Amino acid sequence: MLAYSSVWFGILFLRGLSKVPSRTGTYIFLRMLLNLYAGMRWDVGCDWINYLGHFYAVGEPGFSPWDRSIEQGWWLLMDTVESLGLPYYMLNLIVAVLFFLCIHRMARLQDDRVTFLIVLFPMLLLGIVMAAVRQAVAIGFVTIALLAFIDRTPLKMAFWLAVASMFHISALIFAPLLPVSWGKLTRGRVFFGLLIAAPIAALVISSESADHANNVY
Repeated sequence: MLAYSSVWFGILFLRGLSKVPSRTGTYIFLRMLLNLYAGMRWDVGCDWINYLGHFYAVGEPGFSPWDRSIEQGWWLLMDTVESLGLPYYMLNLIVAVLFFLCIHRMARLQDDRVTFLIVLFPMLLLGIVMAAVRQAVAIGFVTIALLAFIDRTPLKMAFWLAVASMFHISALIFAPLLPVSWGKLTRGRVFFGLLIAAPIAALVISSESADHANNVY
């Protein structure tokens, strides 16, 4: 706990020292530091053993990520890292980089990016990026999808939700927002969104990820 709280209070300290014009530089420095902090960990995270087991599984002869019925993006990422002969921690580093690249799209809209990282740290960094790496990538892409929702560009939103679902199927729970991502908010659009929600809920609940979560947690 001391290792985590020290980093968080360190970020608070830097935030207090940095003047407004210099916060962009502080933000870039902290983002790079947190990338390494989250990505270079070893034997840290509640799902560490599970993901390590996945990593060993992709090294088995005859494995193909396309044999998986869902979440092929996750298996393809691991298969690529393993095929290149890279160690397991490199997978975590790549996940951290992907997460922060996506989150940066939202951070750059904030008036104070350093404070944005401070708010991000306790839950999303410690609880997701350093524990649930599949969800971390999915959340990153969902963030871009939600920005597309704000910009009222449904095709972009649908694309990024589809990409996110290739890492964690639960990302599809945001798909019912698609009918109301452009045009006027009408009862018909809301009803259509509810129609979309039903099969997605059934898919997510019946998925292997949901079954695993139910058994483990």
